[in-house]
Amino acid sequence: MSDERAAPLGTGDRRQGKLAWMALFYLGLAVFIVVESYLLLIPHFPPNNAEIYSADRLMPFFPPLVLGAAVLALVSWFSRRLSSLPLALVGLLVVAIVARLSYLYFRIGFADMTVDPDVKLFFSYAQQLAQGTYPKMEYPQLALLYFWGAYSLAGGALDSFRIALPLLNLVCDLVVIACIWGVGLRCQSRQSAWLLALFVAVSPFSLILWFSKFDALPAAFFALSAYLFIARREWLLGLALAAGFYAKWFPALAVPIMWLYLLRRQEWGALVKLSVALAAGMIAIGLPFWLADAERFLFTYHFHADRGAMAESIFYLPTYWLEPLHRLAPNAAPWDGFSSDIFTNSTTSLIQFATIGVIALAALVAPGPRPRGLKLAALAVLAFIVLNRVFSPQYAVVMLAAYALALCTRPLPRAALTALVLACLVLTAANMFVWPLLASFWVTSSTVLFALSLALCGVVVGTLFLPSHTSEPTAEVAH
Repeated sequence: MSDERAAPLGTGDRRQGKLAWMALFYLGLAVFIVVESYLLLIPHFPPNNAEIYSADRLMPFFPPLVLGAAVLALVSWFSRRLSSLPLALVGLLVVAIVARLSYLYFRIGFADMTVDPDVKLFFSYAQQLAQGTYPKMEYPQLALLYFWGAYSLAGGALDSFRIALPLLNLVCDLVVIACIWGVGLRCQSRQSAWLLALFVAVSPFSLILWFSKFDALPAAFFALSAYLFIARREWLLGLALAAGFYAKWFPALAVPIMWLYLLRRQEWGALVKLSVALAAGMIAIGLPFWLADAERFLFTYHFHADRGAMAESIFYLPTYWLEPLHRLAPNAAPWDGFSSDIFTNSTTSLIQFATIGVIALAALVAPGPRPRGLKLAALAVLAFIVLNRVFSPQYAVVMLAAYALALCTRPLPRAALTALVLACLVLTAANMFVWPLLASFWVTSSTVLFALSLALCGVVVGTLFLPSHTSEPTAEVAH
C-alpha cells in the first residue's frame, strides 16, 4: 500500500478556478485603468502652465472621477475575497505597470502636451553634472544622482529624458506597492494591505505626478524604511533613512520617532545598529558632495529655510477667511506667495514642529508594538508635509504612501476600507484641480485636499487607540 496521500478530490480544479478568476479580475482592472488614463488625457490639458480654467472647461475630468469612484468602491466592498486570490502581489505589480505604461503611451502620443517646466529643470541639473559641474540646486544630493541616472538612460536627450524619468519612477512605485503588501502580511492584515496597495497601483489622478515629478523616490525610501522597521532589519533601515533624507528629506522625519521608540523599548542593539547605519549612510552619500563644493552642498538646505508661505499650503486657507485683506487676486496661481499677520514663517514652523514634538512624545511615553511605532513615524512624515508652508501638490505621492503604510498594519471593516479608498481618490482629484489643472476654484479644491488629509491623519491617530490585533509582526511573510 502506498504511503503517499492522495490529494483531496477537486483541489487542482479549485486552484485552477482561482487562477482563472485572478487573471480575469486583474485583466478587468487593467482595462479600467487604461480607460481612465485615456479619459484623463483626451481633454489635452494643460496646454500651458499659466492659464486659470473655469469649471465648465474642466467638466471632462469629472466622468473619470465618477468612474473611478464606482470601480474602486466595488472592489473595496469585495476586497476580502479578492485579496485572497493567488499571486496577489504579482497582480498588483502588473496592474501598476500597465497603468503607468498606458498613461505614458497616451501622454507621449499627444503632441500638444508640453514638457513640464520641472522636467526641464531636472534635465538641466543632470546635464550640468554630466559635464562635470556640481549644480546649485534646491533638491538634495541623491535627487541629483537620480536625475543624472535618467539623463544617462536618455542618452542626454530631453525628449528621451521625459520618458526615462517616469520609468525610474515606475521602479520606485513598485517598491512602494511591494512594501505596503509586505508590511500588511507581517502584521497579519492581508485585506487592508492588498486594497491600499491596489489604490497606490491604480490611483488615476496621481499619474500626472508619476510622469513629471520625482517624489516616487522619497516615497520608495520611506516605504522601504517602514518595511525594514517592521522586519527588524536595523542596519538596512539606517541606510534607507539616510538615502531618504538625501532624496527629499521627508523620510528622515521618521528617524527621531523610530529612535525614541527603540530607546523607550530599551532595544539597545537595534538602537545602536540604526544609529551607526544612519550615520554611515549620511556620511557616505553626503561627504563627496561636501568635498566637491561645501557652499553648494549647503545651499540646498539654506534655500528652503527662508522661503515664505505659498498659497498651495494649508496656511493660506485660514488666511483667506480670517484675513481678507491678504487674499490673493482671483487670477493668482496656487504657487504664488502670500503674506499674513497671523501665519508668519515663525508661527508656521512652530505649529509644524510642535505637532511633530507631540508625536515624538507619544513614541517615548507609549511606544506599544512595532506597528504602533510605524504609525507614529508615518504621522511625523505626514505632519511635516501637511503643515509645510511650502507645500506642493506632488507631495501627495509621499502622503499616499504614508497613509497606506500606517493603515495597512491592522484589519479594518470593509465599510471603513471603502471610505478610506474613496477619500484617497477624492484627495488626489482635488490635488489635480490645484495643479496642473489650475482650476478657478482651486481654493475650494485645496480646502477639500487638506480637509481629507487631516481626516486621514485623524484615522491613523484613531487606530492608535484601538487594541492591537497582534502583539508583534510575524517574523516571515506568507505569500
